[in-house]
Amino acid sequence: VNPTGQSVELHWGADGQNLSGFRLYRGLELIAELTASEARYFTDRSGAPGISYTYRVRAFWQDQPGRTLESEFALADAAYPDLLPATGAAAVPLNDALELSWNHMSDLHSYYEIRRNGSFLGNVPCGRGLLFTDSTGVQGQFYTYQITSVLERLGQVFRSAPQTFQMQYPE
Repeated sequence: VNPTGQSVELHWGADGQNLSGFRLYRGLELIAELTASEARYFTDRSGAPGISYTYRVRAFWQDQPGRTLESEFALADAAYPDLLPATGAAAVPLNDALELSWNHMSDLHSYYEIRRNGSFLGNVPCGRGLLFTDSTGVQGQFYTYQITSVLERLGQVFRSAPQTFQMQYPE
C-alpha cells in the first residue's frame, strides 16, 4: 500500500515457461491483463479509499488459437489507502478578504472543498494551486475554516479528514 501515491502496488513471481500473460483482479473485477514479457508488477490507482480488497493474479497460456489455460489464483488482501488530508492550512489577510492556503502530499484526487463555520464556500480543483480567497466574511468576525480533500470515483464521493483552523476576518 502506497498512501502518498494513493495506490496499491502488486508484485508477483511466476515459474514456468511459455506463459502468455497475467490477469489481475480487484475483487471480481478484471483490472489489468499483462503480457508475459511485461514486469511482474502492477500499480492499482483506481480503488476506493479506505476499502479492503482481495487482489487476485492468475497466469494464462494460449496453447492454440481459441484455447486458453489458466493457473490457480494467487491472492493478496490489501486496504486501499485513505484519502490524504490537506496540511499546513493558513490564511493571509487582504483588503476585505482572506486568502486561504494549504499543502497536500499528492494532490491525487478531484478537488478541495472549502467550508466556513460548516457552510460550503467553494471547491478548488486539484492541480490549480492550493489557494482560495474568501471575500464574503464579516469584518472582525472569527471563523472556523475547513479544507477537505475530495475524490469522486466509482460513482461515489470520498472525503478526507478536514484540515481545520480559525482566523479573524480582516477589518
